[in-house]
Amino acid sequence: MLKAKTCIRYLEGLERILIISPQPWTGFKVSKHHYAKELAKLGNKVYFLNPPNAERRMRGIHVAGADFEHGRIETVDYRTWFPYIIKFHSKVLFDIGMRIQAKRILMRLGEKPTLVWDFDESYQFFDLRWFGAGINIFHPVDQVSSSMNTSKYADFVLSVDASITKRLTRNDAPTLIVPHGLCCEYEQYGIERLSYRATGNRDGSRFGDPIRVGYVGNLLARSIDRPAFLKIIDSHPSVQFELFGPWEVSEGQPKDIVEWLNTIRNRDNVRLHGLVSQERILQEAPKVHLWLVCYDSTLDQNGGTNSHKVLEYLATGSPVVSNLLDAYAESGLLVTPQEKGNRKLPMVFADAILRLPALHSVESRRQRIEYALEHGYRYHLKRIQEFINH
Repeated sequence: MLKAKTCIRYLEGLERILIISPQPWTGFKVSKHHYAKELAKLGNKVYFLNPPNAERRMRGIHVAGADFEHGRIETVDYRTWFPYIIKFHSKVLFDIGMRIQAKRILMRLGEKPTLVWDFDESYQFFDLRWFGAGINIFHPVDQVSSSMNTSKYADFVLSVDASITKRLTRNDAPTLIVPHGLCCEYEQYGIERLSYRATGNRDGSRFGDPIRVGYVGNLLARSIDRPAFLKIIDSHPSVQFELFGPWEVSEGQPKDIVEWLNTIRNRDNVRLHGLVSQERILQEAPKVHLWLVCYDSTLDQNGGTNSHKVLEYLATGSPVVSNLLDAYAESGLLVTPQEKGNRKLPMVFADAILRLPALHSVESRRQRIEYALEHGYRYHLKRIQEFINH
């Protein structure tokens, strides 16, 4: 009961929260970044622990204020004090080294966290008790390795899908399924869209020439169904494809990804915006008639169960064409094939282009936005708090 009462304070503010993230603070903002922001807005002091830094020039542990105006967030960078390659040769030695690493991080912070919230599926820290916090949460949002199946001695386990928690065979902690969340920028955008009196198509505007299709995501990701994506682009030369996300190739990138990127960047109907802010994407959103999700579920580590970008798409009100996602299979919110494979996805896309006016009906847009708004991160924090207090 003590931990439940204490956790109310954690989520309402004035606490020290350590978030362990498998992705750095810079770059694409996903669930752990948004939880960090919401927790900071509530008055908590948030330490955002980036994954280990492999750069040789990196020494020790560095703490810096993040570029965030609504609360206190400090990013923590570190390079392991021992050769990181040990992880792939001796897990026992690696865990001993990381236990010492945790103590060194605490010494650098100058204080113990009152709550540790760990999103890391790669198990950098095998035992969350090393940080000495009052409560520990393990929150994998992507599938864990079959060889990594413990709950890290967490007090509570959270995840976006039951298929992930089922892999944690050594887990006796209370578990809650929390769907993907909608960040505050898109939440505010959706609220503004609902205030408009649409007339049956894009907020009262006419469908202009060209029709614009938006895609947001890392274009270097292995899980993209590149043949289906390219077929959709080439089958619709009069449609303008606006692609937001990293695409610049670097040494060592797989040949098929490089060839695909070189192909689409030379298409007249494709515009690569690169990695841009959410504010920039939302500035472009009113011009987008249709959003696209195009993953190969056999390459997706989560098997096509869900995608966090869908809520952001839905918050704009515009229709979404997607490969079949388990989380939305019965919702009627997405335009999808009826099967996991994408053989029919280009045909589904073509049909959606023909039905754009109907897909932009006032009622359809409202349903998409209202669904997205029910999944804000502040709402999720309230659910998590109630779960822990139960």
